[in-house]
Amino acid sequence: MKLTRSLEDYLKNMYLIEQSKGFVRLKDLVKKLNVKPSSVNHAVKKLSEEGLISYEKYGYIKLTEKGKKSAKSVYSRHEIIFKFLTEMLGVNEKTAKKEACVLEHHLSKKTIEKISNLLKQNKIGR
Repeated sequence: MKLTRSLEDYLKNMYLIEQSKGFVRLKDLVKKLNVKPSSVNHAVKKLSEEGLISYEKYGYIKLTEKGKKSAKSVYSRHEIIFKFLTEMLGVNEKTAKKEACVLEHHLSKKTIEKISNLLKQNKIGR
């Protein structure tokens, strides 16, 4: 199944929360994404059905290996686009963050690779 933009955002944010706190709870996502608990519950159910997370009601959310791989991919795309916008084009960070969040879901893998290569050629790469 191809994940929706929304589900990719949930995965990416689960990954970031897990990296900083070591665990993810529903309320962490509610706060970080500024959404209703029912929206988080729906997303968690879908991601669990896809085998991207494991979750028990009232417990912690844990990314599976498949989920980590997908989350890292989304996050990597975001970071490449963000660096391109800020460091190559001079877009301010606030705007670049918003626009990277949109573009990360729509640019092809080939386009992301070309942007990454351009950053590396200009010694801005990761």
